[in-house]
Amino acid sequence: MESSQIGHESTTDLDRAIELVDEAVNVSPSDHPDLADLLMDLGRLLVIRHQQTGSMEDFERSVEVSEKMIKATPLDHIDRTDRLIALGKWSYQRFQRSRSIKDIDRVVRMNEEVVSAVSLDNPDRADHLNNLGLALEGRFEQTSSMEDLDRAVKTAENSVAVSQHHPKQGAHLTNLGNCLGLRSRETGSLEDLNRAVGVCYESIQTTSFDHPDRAGFLSNLGNWLEFRFERTSSMEDLDSAVELAEESVKITSLNDDPFEAATHLHNLGNWL
Repeated sequence: MESSQIGHESTTDLDRAIELVDEAVNVSPSDHPDLADLLMDLGRLLVIRHQQTGSMEDFERSVEVSEKMIKATPLDHIDRTDRLIALGKWSYQRFQRSRSIKDIDRVVRMNEEVVSAVSLDNPDRADHLNNLGLALEGRFEQTSSMEDLDRAVKTAENSVAVSQHHPKQGAHLTNLGNCLGLRSRETGSLEDLNRAVGVCYESIQTTSFDHPDRAGFLSNLGNWLEFRFERTSSMEDLDSAVELAEESVKITSLNDDPFEAATHLHNLGNWL
């Protein structure tokens, strides 16, 4: 049963589908060739029900089921990489709630295996590198490990290097800028900070005016310009940060997004 079809069914039908797949998993021996497929289906169904009902129990189970799915998937299985991506995504979502070291360690491991598995010319390699960089950055924020932060910078640099003309190049550049900016905060390196500003400027230049993430990229650049102002007292940087915040507010006001607009207004108020 396809996930897109299930998403439009009633909760009762979804509950029944979960029961049936759950039962199939329970009666399947550990060496059954279809066990990993059944676990994948069960994990997806639990995620769909979580999205419909908000049940955190379903979300937690989806991650646990997906871990079992990976263990049941041979290393040379054609779908192993896609399954690792799914588990990494769901584990990262859980980490954002739990801030658990165990969760972020899992995310790093999953993304490391994905990057190792995909070919150098894979069109999605930039995204996989970007995801690994985000995971390493997330673990740094929990552990303050400079090794993780240095790896996050290097991985983000690799992501940008292979994402020329990529539709998500702006996001990849922004993430590299954030990693460089974080390292500057830790080490005091003005070189890293200057690079962070330059990379974030580039992210805006590669992003169309109607791009849904443009306001966020503008705000992100403003944050690093404001930080550089604190370091150098450059009024040019502060003036630019204010201009970027004003543009961010204008964009989000037009997009009718009050929450995001409030965030950008907060930044603008702080920098005026």
